[in-house]
Amino acid sequence: MVWILKTIYFVFPVLSIGSVVWFFVSDVGVWVFALFFLFGFLGMFAGAGAQQLERRKRDTFTFRAGDPTSLARAAFFEIEGKGEIPGLSQIRDDVLALVDDREKIAASIVEDKLDPRALIYLLVTNVASDKLCSGQYHIYRGILSFTGKQLLEAFTVASKQMVDLGVHDEKTHAAEVANLRKELGSIG
Repeated sequence: MVWILKTIYFVFPVLSIGSVVWFFVSDVGVWVFALFFLFGFLGMFAGAGAQQLERRKRDTFTFRAGDPTSLARAAFFEIEGKGEIPGLSQIRDDVLALVDDREKIAASIVEDKLDPRALIYLLVTNVASDKLCSGQYHIYRGILSFTGKQLLEAFTVASKQMVDLGVHDEKTHAAEVANLRKELGSIG
């Protein structure tokens, strides 16, 4: 299916250039040019559809009962689908890359007996904290950009969700958020 869409995207604009020559030769060329231009224009959208199709294929997975990675991916897609964490789209690929590390995920879920949802919240806080502390999301020293504010909100909400799941207490949550804000004040 993807190769058909890519063929439409690349072939029809080339054919429409060839029909420009025919335009000067006959009146039929006007109609042919219009048709090829239309198909070439529609082909651009088909190419975008092919990219979305490839991303959707990458995001789908086969759920295997009892497999820690499958449990973690299912938890991630559930959290993402509900829109529980604002700014999750900014760190989505990084979190999924961490979820794909089978050994660490298995150790966290099986050996440490961590709930898959709690593990996703933990990964979100780790990735958001790392990105924020890099200094790339600051406008000026201590002032976050719009994306930086989204990452800080993602960190705060994910940490609060870990409190709700019983991974850590309210005091630890407040200390983590305060420490991050203090560190962000000196970065940028």
